[in-house]
Amino acid sequence: MTVSAAALAALTSIELREAELLAWGAASAQWTEQELLEVVSGHGPARPLVDELMATALLVRTPQGGYRTRAAETVRILSTLRQSFPGRPVTDGRSLVLDYRFLHRPRRHPGRDEANRAALLNCLPGLTSAAGVALAAALLPGTVSGFQVRAAQSILRSLSAQGPSGVMVTAGTGSGKSLAFYLPVLARIADLNHASTAGSVKALAIYPRNELLKDQLRAVLRYTTEAWAAGAGSRPITVGAWFGPTPDDIRYFKPTQSRDWRATRFGGQEGYICPFLTCFRLNCPGDMVWTRADLDQ
Repeated sequence: MTVSAAALAALTSIELREAELLAWGAASAQWTEQELLEVVSGHGPARPLVDELMATALLVRTPQGGYRTRAAETVRILSTLRQSFPGRPVTDGRSLVLDYRFLHRPRRHPGRDEANRAALLNCLPGLTSAAGVALAAALLPGTVSGFQVRAAQSILRSLSAQGPSGVMVTAGTGSGKSLAFYLPVLARIADLNHASTAGSVKALAIYPRNELLKDQLRAVLRYTTEAWAAGAGSRPITVGAWFGPTPDDIRYFKPTQSRDWRATRFGGQEGYICPFLTCFRLNCPGDMVWTRADLDQ
């Protein structure tokens, strides 16, 4: 999820204040809501900025009702790690972190410009077919970063290689890594779909945490929907998800078994609200509803 420049500036202000305490080992401090709003207010309307940071998990709520940035909460968790043994409370274990040092540096993000976008579109015809180029053109924003151009080129070359190969993409939070690897992968899938009418799995994305998986699933659904709406590709790209909350049978939706999927009505139809995805279209805050008619199909 993209974070606005104002929200990132507000986050920096919060982290700089937290760093003063973290540097002295005070990792359990937390903000009251009023204190937080006062610090953030220097960067714009305070409440929307706080809500944006909460929505992107860059700011978290404590069990006591206070607030910490994700960085400060990470330091607190690491500083309180203890050994755990079967049959004994974890609070009785020895501390795994005897001491730590905290250093805060300014947040930096790669620059984005129109020239990089043009450079990426110009190099694609040599790396992918017209179907892949059309998909990329539909997904690319007005400006991109240099690392996104290099990543797309490297991944497309890797996908065309005869032997095993790999590409590692690294960048800061909110820099655009998701687009950097999904763009060439989806372009490759568009190539394969255009060349063959047979459907099969073409790419597998594996994530270590469910929350990250849900965020990335929402992103790739938006990418594929936007590409299809723009007419890129001979047929839609299908996306599947396989993790704990994913239903694997129509019987899952019986009234006695639907569990987390809440029944609702949408556009005059019966349906169920997805518990792990909201609407993935831009500027759409609504629920994701799986209609009964689609389920019956």
